[in-house]
Amino acid sequence: TMDKKISDLHIWWVIVIADKLSTASRKRLERKGFSNEPRAKTLKRHCPSLEKAQEMQAEVKECLRAGERVETILITDKQFGMRTEVYGR
Repeated sequence: TMDKKISDLHIWWVIVIADKLSTASRKRLERKGFSNEPRAKTLKRHCPSLEKAQEMQAEVKECLRAGERVETILITDKQFGMRTEVYGR
């Protein structure tokens, strides 16, 4: 339905990609609502609007220790729903 399409495009996800991140930084991100799966290289959090996602994206920097580096990506809920997880045999 039209309502479903609108919500898929109005809900945003902030994806944080980190190769190495201290436990302290992960905990700070977790307190801001990001997922915190052990050994995961990505943390994610949904936001109700693009504006909120952009605010959260800016707040990620406050959670990092000196010298840590991450990438952040903003995607819509619709795009998030198209992701796949693949395991080798």
